[in-house]
Amino acid sequence: MKIPRLQSDLRIALWYAIFGGLWITLSDRLLAAVITDVGTLTQLQTYKGWAFVVVSALLIFGLLRREISLRRLTVNEVEEKLRENEERLRQVWEVTSDAMCLSDVNGIILAANPSYFRMYGYTAEQVIGKSFEIIFPQAEQEQALEQYKSVFQSETIPPVFETVLRRDNGMERFVESHVSFLTTAGRRTAMLSTIRDITERKQSELELRYLGTHDALTGLFNRGFFEEELARLERGRSFPISILVADVDQLKRVNDHAGHAAGDELLKRAAQVLTTAFRVDDIVARIGGDEFAVLLPATNSTVVKVLIDRVRQILREQQTIYPETPLGLSLGVSTAERPSPLAETLKEADANMYREKQRRDHSAGMRT
Repeated sequence: MKIPRLQSDLRIALWYAIFGGLWITLSDRLLAAVITDVGTLTQLQTYKGWAFVVVSALLIFGLLRREISLRRLTVNEVEEKLRENEERLRQVWEVTSDAMCLSDVNGIILAANPSYFRMYGYTAEQVIGKSFEIIFPQAEQEQALEQYKSVFQSETIPPVFETVLRRDNGMERFVESHVSFLTTAGRRTAMLSTIRDITERKQSELELRYLGTHDALTGLFNRGFFEEELARLERGRSFPISILVADVDQLKRVNDHAGHAAGDELLKRAAQVLTTAFRVDDIVARIGGDEFAVLLPATNSTVVKVLIDRVRQILREQQTIYPETPLGLSLGVSTAERPSPLAETLKEADANMYREKQRRDHSAGMRT
């Protein structure tokens, strides 16, 4: 506003200078040409001076009045623009799908938009004037408040926070938060938080991660995850490590005679037997069409024999439940007593499994 004001002041001064210069020059020449009497000329010069004062005053008054009107119009336009911008900001605050809240240095919520209330299920009366920690699970509220104050005072602000917040009904949601600060005289006075619900995205990520590490049919770990764990355990200190390999007997015959759906059910039952027989920390995986493997950290050959006996006991129980579709598993095991390549241990367990499978197939042939 300083530049327009300076221009208007210069414009008034310029008009005054032009008017004064023309008045003096033209009026003196006109009087000298018309009046010859010195006394009369002197008297008219006095009247001319007063006339200049009156006319110039009227001119300046008119110019100032015009400038004041223009400035008043400019101020009105500025105020109107401010009102329009304020209305736009209010509409953005009201209609944005992201939750937004303004909180002070102590974490007291000063304002929040409708999306904030919808996201967490609280009313304005429950939130405004209260500590923001209400949106966190009870066990995390104290830590959340400490982190808030730390961020408020920190010079470096992470661009994005991911955390778990709690709705009024106790349901927990994953959210992503962006923060910025309001300052007064260079001092932070309030934090503006923009919060986006990313629960669906997180669930999708978890599902993709699950699908990337699990077999779709049985729900067991897949071969990729099994091999990663094999490499991890090989670098670790969990020796002795045992590996068991299991193969479903007669799966091809079941598929050919009863259909692949029946074969799939047999595979699911095999997975159930193995997960029931082994411990929580053991890694049970489907590593091929009809082949399963179990990684047994900190398990020597004596313990693994007990676990194999448990598998066979569960299989016997299965035969009484499913007498029409008996499930048979050929088992092979190998143990690495000290750090060594586990791929070799797996190969040895696989060879032992095939030897047992040949014996079982031979025995079945003899019976028929």
